[in-house]
Amino acid sequence: METSRFLNWVKEYGWRHLIALIFVTFAVYPILFVATNSIADFANLTNSKLIPDGLTLKHYKLLSSDPLVPYFKWLYNTYKVALIAAFFNVFLGTLAAYAFSRLQFKGRRASLLTLVIVQMFPSFLAFVAIYLLFFQISDIAPFMGLGIHLLPMIAHWPDKIKTERVTNHISAFQDFYATVVDILKLKKPSYIDGLSFLPLLTNKNQEKHEYLYWEFSTQSGQQAVRYGKWKGVKTNLQKGPQPLQLYNLEDDVKELKNVSNDNPNIVKQIESIILNARTTPTLEKFKIKALDN
Repeated sequence: METSRFLNWVKEYGWRHLIALIFVTFAVYPILFVATNSIADFANLTNSKLIPDGLTLKHYKLLSSDPLVPYFKWLYNTYKVALIAAFFNVFLGTLAAYAFSRLQFKGRRASLLTLVIVQMFPSFLAFVAIYLLFFQISDIAPFMGLGIHLLPMIAHWPDKIKTERVTNHISAFQDFYATVVDILKLKKPSYIDGLSFLPLLTNKNQEKHEYLYWEFSTQSGQQAVRYGKWKGVKTNLQKGPQPLQLYNLEDDVKELKNVSNDNPNIVKQIESIILNARTTPTLEKFKIKALDN
């Protein structure tokens, strides 16, 4: 008798509870993921998981201690834009509510149910989960170029560029500037050290960089060098001198395995490149404490 009552309850009401539980779990998961990873001792999101191995509050301390990252100012601007957007959303929502409540039209009920379901899942909570999803897609479909630090480029120029050509030529933004100047047949300014890749586009001999060097005073201070198949990276330079991280991009395009200890000679070469390539910025906001003080 009790079993029969339970089966009847499951048949009439229980399946609704099960569906509700699934939707609640789906909605809560992104919140838990964001909350746990905010106190996780990870170097970046690529190593994140729901239950972290180590916990720390350093991420919250950095929000107010780094003058190059004015988080609270950004937060204020975000709220300001959000409030303006919310006002217009409410205004448009009011117009829509009037239409749904006062007007009769085909599909009104289905549209209302769809709106209710969509509103159950705030989209901003899914940003981290969506990022990791796209990052992991690259393991299955690497040709899509997702989850890597390389940026592919597509060039189309009828009668100049042969179709269906693929190249692994390495270039940077300064090369694009030099290429445009070359296409326009202008004289390249002396302060531009980029190499035009117009010869590559037109299937001629292309000059290559011996190395590429980048530097950023933001994000706690960073330096990077691309040297053949190797990439050397230094982070957190605003806090002081840091060791070089080395990645073999032929085997590790996502830059997950630091092989500096296994290649000391390459580390020395890249350290020498950094010393020779770097110049002291003239603007204070571009200076890095560990390098310029």
